[in-house]
Amino acid sequence: LTGKSFIGGLVGFIVSDSTINESYAAVSLTLIPSYMYVGGLVGEAPPESIQNDINRSYWDMSFYETSEGGVGLDTADMKKISSFSDWDFSTDWGLIENTTYPMHRAGYEQVLLDSILVDGDPLAGFTSGHGTYTIFRGSDDPIKLTPILAATASESTVTINGNNDLTAPVHLPSDPTKIEIQVESANGVWTGLYILHIHLDEQDPDIELTLDPSSLTA
Repeated sequence: LTGKSFIGGLVGFIVSDSTINESYAAVSLTLIPSYMYVGGLVGEAPPESIQNDINRSYWDMSFYETSEGGVGLDTADMKKISSFSDWDFSTDWGLIENTTYPMHRAGYEQVLLDSILVDGDPLAGFTSGHGTYTIFRGSDDPIKLTPILAATASESTVTINGNNDLTAPVHLPSDPTKIEIQVESANGVWTGLYILHIHLDEQDPDIELTLDPSSLTA
């Protein structure tokens, strides 16, 4: 978004008889020199509107640090359900924890995975509404990933690290060891994201080792 005056991530100016409820903005602002009345959520608002007419609304402060009203959050918190006080994430909104901003519920349901198969086995601990996972592997051999779309997302498309050939083994990147699985709705409006962090040459910390006392010598 580019402008000089009355520029906001959501609205540039709110008049005293208007109301903003349950909204958010995550918009990059490009400002023309001598700019004024700029905000990450609202560019300018009468004092009474800031107190009374902007409710349960947030903006991502990584794009712009200030706003005339609303609550500023960092990017990580903008991707957590717990940050959005009194928002209904069961019927009105959806969010893939740690990887996406909130979406209208209908859009959210179009970008969900039901499961991810890793070398043919279900990814342990996977849930559709959580976006980040850790996989421990003993080598950097290519990994076979099979994302399974949720029933509500059957018309959506999936890419793995930007590649839409889901039959090809995934070669592990060296730095960072991260794989991104993106789900895009059929209309191209909504995007879901799942991130797999790969740890090489490490044992799963949940593995328990049992030592036979009889094998010990003084």
